[in-house]
Amino acid sequence: MLLFLSLLFLCLLLLRKQVRGPLCHFCNCSDVHFSVTSSPSGVSVASITKKWLGVCRESALDADHFVVDFAEGAALEAEDKALVLSAVFLIDLMYYEGDNL
Repeated sequence: MLLFLSLLFLCLLLLRKQVRGPLCHFCNCSDVHFSVTSSPSGVSVASITKKWLGVCRESALDADHFVVDFAEGAALEAEDKALVLSAVFLIDLMYYEGDNL
C-alpha cells in the first residue's frame, strides 16, 4: 500500500497536478470539495466531491460516495483522467478509511 501511495504522489509531481481540499474534512455535515489544478497555470482541471449521505448512513455504513467532475475547457489525456480517479482512492484512504478519524 505504501508503494502505491508513493507512486501516486510521484505521478502527481511529474504531471504537475495539485489536489487541494478543506482543512477539516470530516467535521461539517455537508459535501466536501477537493479541487485538482494544473500547477504551472493554476487552472482547475477537475473537482472531486465527497457527498454527504446523512447522519444515519454515515454512521451506520462504511460506504462513501464520490463525484468527479472534469472541467470542460481542460484538455486532459487519458493518463491525466486516470490520475484524477486514482487521487479519489488516495483521498478515500487517507481521510475516510481506518482509525485516523
